[in-house]
Amino acid sequence: MTLTQLEYVVALDTHRHFVSASEKCFVTQPTLSMQIQKLEEELGVKIFDRTKQPVIPTETGISIIAQARVILHEAGMIHQLVSDQNDSMQGELRVGVIPTLAPYLLPPLFMHIRQKYPQVNIIIKETITKTKPITKAKPITKSSTITKTKPITKTKPITKAKPITKAKPITITKPITSNSSWSTN
Repeated sequence: MTLTQLEYVVALDTHRHFVSASEKCFVTQPTLSMQIQKLEEELGVKIFDRTKQPVIPTETGISIIAQARVILHEAGMIHQLVSDQNDSMQGELRVGVIPTLAPYLLPPLFMHIRQKYPQVNIIIKETITKTKPITKAKPITKSSTITKTKPITKTKPITKAKPITKAKPITITKPITSNSSWSTN
């Protein structure tokens, strides 16, 4: 029994059609069918009833498929554990910011991200805030309801923030213009 065979079983259960399942697994239909048949022979049970369209699992097959899903999920967790151990993060981080805040907030933030996660590609979109026109408030009349609000309560004191260190300059790959996207490297 292999993880690949279990993936094929789960795919066939999900799609209920050999051709669709094989396409989702990026294999030919005969390959998928043969691997499922080998697993059925190894286990000594039929997982799917092939006489019906769409293909449906047998009673035993339902239990096998449920367990296969658990096994595949747990196998996927191994990759997650390794990734967590390496503390590696990769991919794209998209940030939208208004021009008045960008020069103050982004350099120290991106310096930290670059040092900790060098595989992350940061994409910044600088844009202005859209405002709505101000509308006049409705006048208060005798029929208007006024509700009493709760008084403001004390909150926890603000803790002292870490000092901002000198940031490493960010390389800009495109000139900054209004509503433009740019990225750092």
